[in-house]
Amino acid sequence: MDAGLRLTPRPGTQLVAGVFQIQKAYFNVDAAAGGNYHQLGHSVHRGVETSATINGANGLTSVLGGVWLRPSLRLDSASQDPNGGVPLGVVPLLLDAAFDYAPQHWGPWSAGAQLSRVSARPAGAQDLPAFWVLALTARYRTTLYGRTCVVRLDADNLTDATDLFIQASGIALSEQGRRRTLSATMDL
Repeated sequence: MDAGLRLTPRPGTQLVAGVFQIQKAYFNVDAAAGGNYHQLGHSVHRGVETSATINGANGLTSVLGGVWLRPSLRLDSASQDPNGGVPLGVVPLLLDAAFDYAPQHWGPWSAGAQLSRVSARPAGAQDLPAFWVLALTARYRTTLYGRTCVVRLDADNLTDATDLFIQASGIALSEQGRRRTLSATMDL
């Protein structure tokens, strides 16, 4: 179930807001059934999503957005969830701000930045802390052998966030540390 509203207050600007509810089967280890892995009930995710996109005449494009999520579990009567009835791996609040700058006087060059905020999230007996991630990008567009080519330098996780993401199955994945990537792509 979802409902939303999209507004375009002026050319180049779009505002979107929506509410949603998603229900799906919830699987985990059942302590009451001798540690067997099977469906324990259903997870219900209710939330609000908002975004604003602004395309400026000066070559700046901005996308701001956020998702607030309220997860819950509806367990079968005999099931016992080892995580206390809280679905793992759900980020209750995610905020993003992304900017792309490509003014005409820069010619083939453009730049981008993204700042993300991940809220504290459930990880069993203790929540994982919130963190920020910053990424920067520089791009150069050219032609090579008559084909469009883009050379891109990315600097990711400049805040050096080293936190974990817990999947619903309980597997922990770490946020990669600072990293830089140089890549080239070509239309064939």
